[in-house]
Amino acid sequence: MPSEKRERSKDFRFIFANAFNVKFSDNDVALTLSNHHVFGGEKDTTYVDEAVLMMTPKTAKLLTRILNNIVSELESQIGPIALDPETDR
Repeated sequence: MPSEKRERSKDFRFIFANAFNVKFSDNDVALTLSNHHVFGGEKDTTYVDEAVLMMTPKTAKLLTRILNNIVSELESQIGPIALDPETDR
């Protein structure tokens, strides 16, 4: 089995995102990672884009499978994660 090596880019950084936007074509999927800020009691909403993650459709499908498995495991430990159909779209 071939060995696998992992390195971090000199530009590596951690990004927190509580919002995202997805765009796609036949060749790629673009996931914009953002932070959602609410000011003035729900009247003024700002999304601050932090980064864009580009991937192939196959990689997006694999990421979806991995994230689904992780969320299922987490929910089995802590209980259901509720989504609000009005705001979590």
